[in-house]
Amino acid sequence: MALSKSLRSILDEAKKSDEYWMDSAKLDFAIAIEARRREINKSYADLARAMNTSNAYISKVFRGDANLTIESMVKLARAVGCNINVDLLPISAKKAPYHTRISEKEYKTLLPIPPCANDSDYAYAA
Repeated sequence: MALSKSLRSILDEAKKSDEYWMDSAKLDFAIAIEARRREINKSYADLARAMNTSNAYISKVFRGDANLTIESMVKLARAVGCNINVDLLPISAKKAPYHTRISEKEYKTLLPIPPCANDSDYAYAA
């Protein structure tokens, strides 16, 4: 889908802010954790137990409301049997965030809303 000139301009301006790149990194991380969680057939409650945290915290992570620290990212990655690898890219590389490079269909299957609604082991509070 092509963006209009005005929408492209707004997006280009947003990409100049740290907030855009922080939100993009959190979203990319959540997508990676969700894909791995599904791959290994773990529930959200399984993640909470593995991290010794609450189901509410896991819900916050997948809603994008959690302030992820390196510590919490490592714990989430380890809960799905992974380690974290951090890469730095020069700003001039202009590599698009992962979530902008996957299809809309794949994106919708990876981040259901609400994230825990179909997880019978998870108590979801709206």
